[in-house]
Amino acid sequence: MTDPHHSGVPLTGARQRPPGREPIFKTFPAGTAMLIGFILIVFGVGVLGGDRFQTLMVVLFSLWPEGPLGDGRLLPYVTHQFLHFGPVHLLMNVAMLAQVGPLAESGIARDGNRVIRFILFFLLCGIGGALGFVWINPGAENPMVGASGAISGVFGGFLWSALGAGGRGNQMHRAVLTSAGFFLVINVGLAAVGRVTGVVPIAWESHLFGFLTGLLVWPLLRAREPLDKNPD
Repeated sequence: MTDPHHSGVPLTGARQRPPGREPIFKTFPAGTAMLIGFILIVFGVGVLGGDRFQTLMVVLFSLWPEGPLGDGRLLPYVTHQFLHFGPVHLLMNVAMLAQVGPLAESGIARDGNRVIRFILFFLLCGIGGALGFVWINPGAENPMVGASGAISGVFGGFLWSALGAGGRGNQMHRAVLTSAGFFLVINVGLAAVGRVTGVVPIAWESHLFGFLTGLLVWPLLRAREPLDKNPD
């Protein structure tokens, strides 16, 4: 709920509400909304195109360390981030991006370049995750798709933003570090176990290197806040 606008007349005699918590963001950020929208559009186009069209999309736009079109293509390092294998894979990534994306986007900048900075940050994290996957699996025959690597990096950016909002040693700092620990255990540790056992073929390498890319790139892309000026 946003604060009500009023004409400046003192609300004497009106019943005052106790102060509540300030919302983290008042509107859904445009950069996160654009990324989610594009991911959904790409999935919808694949569904409408049918099985043969979906296969063509996988061949052309998935990340193949060693695939039918050979090595050396650069475009799939970006395009693989918007492809997903099935509705469950899609909904899981969209839900995670919808949760952590606004938190990170609200902290990357407060100027007109925030949307561009955040989308670029998202793409770079996905590229970093893909590079890590190819580095560890140089001869993999199966393609990799999905936004998980990029979203892992966005989580790293959120950690930077949250740590900047609170000092070391306080409750916020401990909560952020705890969240980072849970994230690494679930998205890297369990994913690796699932891949080794063959239960779920999750690219844990993309999660790990996307997260590390987010930690490294965030300070470079985050806009420095201008010094506050005293009002006239």
